[in-house]
Amino acid sequence: MQSKRVEFEMQNEELRRAQGEIEESRADMPLASSDVKIVI
Repeated sequence: MQSKRVEFEMQNEELRRAQGEIEESRADMPLASSDVKIVI
């Protein structure tokens, strides 16, 4: 159970980092970022 939680938190961190990159590139490609957000 503990290892699963650590794995989930790591994935959460990756998602947060990816979302941050999406926010930065939103001005360059708004349509693409909104598509990615729906996937997330």
